[in-house]
Amino acid sequence: MNKIFKVYMLLMFVSCVVLMVVFGIRFSSVYNSQARSHMNDVTVAAETGLEERISQIDQLSVSILINNSVQKNLKSINHQKVMEPEKTSFQIEKTAISRDIRGSIFNIPGIVSARIYSSDGVEIVIGTSGKRIKADDITKEKIYDQNGGTLWADDEENGMIGLYRAILSVDDFKPIGYMIIECKNSYFSEKLQSVPSTYKNRFYLLNNDMDIICLLYTSDA
Repeated sequence: MNKIFKVYMLLMFVSCVVLMVVFGIRFSSVYNSQARSHMNDVTVAAETGLEERISQIDQLSVSILINNSVQKNLKSINHQKVMEPEKTSFQIEKTAISRDIRGSIFNIPGIVSARIYSSDGVEIVIGTSGKRIKADDITKEKIYDQNGGTLWADDEENGMIGLYRAILSVDDFKPIGYMIIECKNSYFSEKLQSVPSTYKNRFYLLNNDMDIICLLYTSDA
């Protein structure tokens, strides 16, 4: 009887261990699956919010590019620089450009300023901040090489992100200048506030080539 009882207890113990292992594996599998699904939902929601804001800035840059006043007055500045090199103010042209695009720029609260440059470097500033984004690796040549596409760069020191885009003539698609739209980094990173702190570690903004544009959020978690 003693032996039978010991065998019975051993079988019960083995059965319990097997059940616990199977239950643990099953529970772990279900938990990990749900955690991955939830993390994916959180990431998609954050990504959607970021894409909306990036698209908003991108669409603004397109509207500036094709704006009649921008096209007309940049061409006038470029022409006068050739025909009348002694003329340096271009106040009429600058005022016209600023007046016509100021409203659309400041409809987006994350924008610090927009800077438009003629092909010879005449600057038109539409903004309220004296700060300038520092991105020495973005040159006029690099901007023009994009043929109307966008370049993004960040200035971590000043908490800014910039969109760079050549302004092409709508007549012959040749560059007549370029623009820089300077945005607050927080305009993008605030979209990550809805992400639970459990999942926060590092979020990077990447371009299509998977190059890091900027670090949007970091924690020690």
